[in-house]
Order: sequence, then structure tokens, then C-alpha cells
Amino acid sequence: FDGTLRESFWNGNSWAWRNHGRPAPGVDAFGTTSSYAISGPTTRVFVPGRNGHLYRFTLDAANQGSWQDLQAPPGKSVRKVHATASGGIFAITDDGDVCRRSGTWTCYGKPDNKHVWDCSDPILLDSQYITLYTLFCVHTGSYQELYQLTVYPGGSDWVNRGKPSGTNTFVDRPIVMFSGPYSRVFVPANDGNLYELYPPGQP
Repeated sequence: FDGTLRESFWNGNSWAWRNHGRPAPGVDAFGTTSSYAISGPTTRVFVPGRNGHLYRFTLDAANQGSWQDLQAPPGKSVRKVHATASGGIFAITDDGDVCRRSGTWTCYGKPDNKHVWDCSDPILLDSQYITLYTLFCVHTGSYQELYQLTVYPGGSDWVNRGKPSGTNTFVDRPIVMFSGPYSRVFVPANDGNLYELYPPGQP
């Protein structure tokens, strides 16, 4: 590990590697990265820097790349990041908060004052009535529960979704998928099982 961002790509004949360098002079890439593709095609990769800032690497269709410093929430350092093209950019800070980058930084605190360990990718729920951003997170500690953060116009809230019976800890972050209009949240636990959370009434 040398602090650079590396890309594995198919060159038409075989897999190859491309080095995109460090986020900034003297700043190593550090922590969990996240990426998505937009029209162009353009790829955006979000990378925490060892200095606590979040950086965005943009790679265009001609394989030309550039770095942008997205800074960090005031007084905090970015540790992990999860981003999707529609769901936005959410970061987990070194003090266990969850914050969103949308032009500026907004932080949503800790669920029941518990430090967040990791989260799912963010999801956009958009309708003619309201626009919501939501993601599912687990906190640190030996007795972990699943929390859902929802961000809506004018506010946000954390909801405790509990934990599977008989388990105490999760071993990886939640994964969310949709089957038609129905959401599914999957979390692997320390008993070796994969658990699914879904609202009552869903098939």
C-alpha cells in the first residue's frame, strides 16, 4: 500500500492496472472508497485522505482524471464513505457521526449516541409527494443493533430496527436491495448466518 488510487480495467485483451496517484501532494488515500458511473461515461471515485478530507476522483471517457478536495465536516475527519449516483455522498467520521456532502457538509449525529461503525450505500426514494435519502447503519460495541437514517426536506431521523434474535454483533456492513417496490436489508452476523430485515406484509 503506497497511498495511491489504483484501477483495474479490461484493455480489450486482458486485465491491466492504472495508477491515478494520490489525492493531493503528500496526502495518502486512506480508508474505504466508493464509486459510481454517470453519463459520458464518467466514473467518480470517492476516497478518504489520511488528512481526514474526502476527495473525489473523476475519470472521463478519454481516461483523463482529476482530483477535487471535498474537505471534511467542520472539526471532523472522514473515515469511510458510501456514495451512489442517486443517493448522494454519505461519510462516516472518526468520531462515529454520519454526514452528507451536498455542496456543503451536514451531519446527523449518532443513533442513540452510539458511534457508527459502517453503513449501507445510500438510497434515494423519490415520489411526487416527497424525496427521501436513506441508509442503514450498525454501531460499534459488543451488542450491535441496526439503525436506519432517513434524510428528508427540513430534517432527518434515526430509527432503531433492532437485531436478529440470538446474535450480538454484525461482521460486515448492511447491504440493501430492492425487489420491485420492496426493500430488503441483509446483514451477516457473528453466528455465521445472513439475516434479512424487511417490513411486515412484504412477500
